Amino acid sequence: MEKTPLHTMIRMLFVFLAFCITLHAAPIVAQSALQEVDLSAAAAQGLVTADVRASGNSYYGPGTLNATLTNTSAQPLTVVIPQGLRFRSLDTTYQDEIVAVTERVTLQPGETRTVPLTSFCGNAHRAAPIADNPYAIGEMESPRMRNLLNEIERRNLQDDIQGQWAVWQQTDGMPAPSTPDFSDVISFLDNVGSQGVGRQVAISAPVMDGALLQQLGFLSLFKTLLPWLLLALGLLLLLALLWWLLSRRKPVYAPVAPPVQAGSYPQKKKKPQAKGPEGKSITHGRPVDKPRKK
Repeated sequence: MEKTPLHTMIRMLFVFLAFCITLHAAPIVAQSALQEVDLSAAAAQGLVTADVRASGNSYYGPGTLNATLTNTSAQPLTVVIPQGLRFRSLDTTYQDEIVAVTERVTLQPGETRTVPLTSFCGNAHRAAPIADNPYAIGEMESPRMRNLLNEIERRNLQDDIQGQWAVWQQTDGMPAPSTPDFSDVISFLDNVGSQGVGRQVAISAPVMDGALLQQLGFLSLFKTLLPWLLLALGLLLLLALLWWLLSRRKPVYAPVAPPVQAGSYPQKKKKPQAKGPEGKSITHGRPVDKPRKK
């Protein structure tokens, strides 16, 4: 049976689709063939050099650290900076940093790349890191901390003060703030969340157990008391309005008889005069005339 032009076209179409799939899958296969190595192991084996420094922008959240990696091997590498890896500050005045989100960096032989890292402060009692403060690769945190970091990432709290306080509860045993949602305190101040004034206050504080805690405690207290202060102010304004309305009312007086004008006194009635035995009127104050004897 001879093949019709339709059969030939269908066959060519299948060949073309197979060719496209092969081209698309080739980069994926090549990428999966790259050797994936942990940063700690790569640095220990001399495959990679790492220069990690603080950005100076913050002590937690995206871009806290900048890691400059160089592939010194003769083959491409995918370097993994795992979640939970602690970078230790070479200057113990400043805080250690704990990686909050896993990063993967692909490097060709001899290639150097600088990648920003998302991390949390690992020492509540130390100062926030300044720009270019150097860090060394440290150890992995405990499984408990890694589980916490995974939950923080799931809730997207890597750049939220709630996530930082949760980490401090594990590293320093610090109690949680008194407010249920501490980031709400900060967003209440500047309406932009943890990136605004509240975070700048935290960044500028020299140590976490000093002025910062006092300021954050004041903010929490202020947020808690504000509704009651507004309620008291509203009641005072209402009382002032009632007093003002009552003071404008005209006084109501009882009816009073009209005053008697001078010269309009009512005439007194004349008293009836007493009469003597003979029927004569007796004038008061004068003796009665006795009848004379004949």
